[in-house]
Amino acid sequence: DRLMTPEEVLDELTAISYLYYKSREAFQYLNANPGMVLVIEGHCDERGTEEYNRALGDRRANSIRSYLVGAGIEDARIKTISYGADRPAMDGSGESVWSKNRRGVLVPARMK
Repeated sequence: DRLMTPEEVLDELTAISYLYYKSREAFQYLNANPGMVLVIEGHCDERGTEEYNRALGDRRANSIRSYLVGAGIEDARIKTISYGADRPAMDGSGESVWSKNRRGVLVPARMK
């Protein structure tokens, strides 16, 4: 393994800060909707190889999952997927664009 870059650390802290705010809402939503799960999508910016970005998206999604489980959401009701750089939130290059593309997205889905 390698150490995370400062940008990766900031991305993870940003995701955790956002989820601190959103975890209560997610917890309430799942309690009110027992037939639903959360799918956490891990996304990256365009830099890096496809393999690296898939792995980074996976780590990002699983970091969010760990936080939500720690906040009280049942692990079995959370799924993760990494899209790497395949689904950018914004097209273009530069830090202002890349920072928007490095994200975790919570998507409600029906339980199968």
